[in-house]
Amino acid sequence: MQRHCDPAVKARCKRGRAPAPGFSLAFWSVLTAVFPAVFPAVLLAMLFVVLPAVAHAGGIADAPGVADAPSNEDPASELWAGASLGWDLRAEAISLFKRYTLEDRGAWFSGQGVGGAASLSLHFRTPPALSQGALRWLEFELGIGNATHLVSWEQGEGARPRTRFVDNQTAGIFGVHFGSGRWRAGDGPWSGAVLGVAWVPTYVHFFGSDDFASGGKLNHAGLRLTIDWGRISPLAKGRVPGLRASLTWLPYVGTLPTVVSAGLGCVFY
Repeated sequence: MQRHCDPAVKARCKRGRAPAPGFSLAFWSVLTAVFPAVFPAVLLAMLFVVLPAVAHAGGIADAPGVADAPSNEDPASELWAGASLGWDLRAEAISLFKRYTLEDRGAWFSGQGVGGAASLSLHFRTPPALSQGALRWLEFELGIGNATHLVSWEQGEGARPRTRFVDNQTAGIFGVHFGSGRWRAGDGPWSGAVLGVAWVPTYVHFFGSDDFASGGKLNHAGLRLTIDWGRISPLAKGRVPGLRASLTWLPYVGTLPTVVSAGLGCVFY
């Protein structure tokens, strides 16, 4: 990604440097060096070790008896577990931030934009826990997503000139969902809320402006949080819509700016 600053100060603009000396320099250096390397490992441990163990323990503790668990007498309950295809569509607002050091002082450059995103995923759902009409379930997600935004980038110097470019993000999705809601035995839909967290290593590409372009770089420390509300039918997986709110964070990695995006749209499990 080319540096973009006021032509009058281009010669003095240095990319990738931390804030001014002092405590903030040490803190920023440690954070940017350690976090991108440690975060994916910690998140993967939470996704595939901690959360499944907690959900399993909760399912056992909350089930007062064998009669409350899904049984073979109800064919619909058996359909909850297994693999299914899901997808989502959402509108997004995005903000990008990057700190430059101009000689002996720092300046924040930032950009805001709007766009859209979509994803397609395989969902691997574990057997649910049914207790007094409340059905809780855990599933793992493996998918791919793409988001495109039109961004207006503002410089932090002088008259604060602007440039426009397109930000494209292609991400892998490795996540887990935990759902809790109500379900009446039979073939009726489940209704409730689903909390999701995912590791989203993202290939970021900027284009559309000669002043602000990139051949593409990988941000391996992305995080996505989702909250879904709606219904899921065990007999019509992937065809019953729900409402999804999402928050995606790509931290400062290498020369890429920090990116935060919020989305709202529909999801199909």
